[in-house]
Amino acid sequence: MWLELLMKYFFTPKGYVLNGDATWTASDDDYDRGSIFIKDNQIEIVDDLIHNAGPTWNPSAYADASVKAAIQGIVDSADDTGCTADLTVVSSGPLAALRAMLAKL
Repeated sequence: MWLELLMKYFFTPKGYVLNGDATWTASDDDYDRGSIFIKDNQIEIVDDLIHNAGPTWNPSAYADASVKAAIQGIVDSADDTGCTADLTVVSSGPLAALRAMLAKL
């Protein structure tokens, strides 16, 4: 909020255009971290997400079951009938479901 106020009342009226980014990490809270991005005075704040994928030797066992099912749905819908050898078509339904799930992560 402070950056938006500085932008509105100080930088923009004086003709400044800001570009760049900054990251933060709270020393007392592992989940309080992220980045602030600025491009042509447009501000976007992105919080970092911590995802535990499990051990490196078997990360798939720790993937979310709904994401696994969505990916399997895409694989199951794959069809190359009538296509060249390097082209496979997937159904838009399972792909849309996966996009919706990933947007929530």
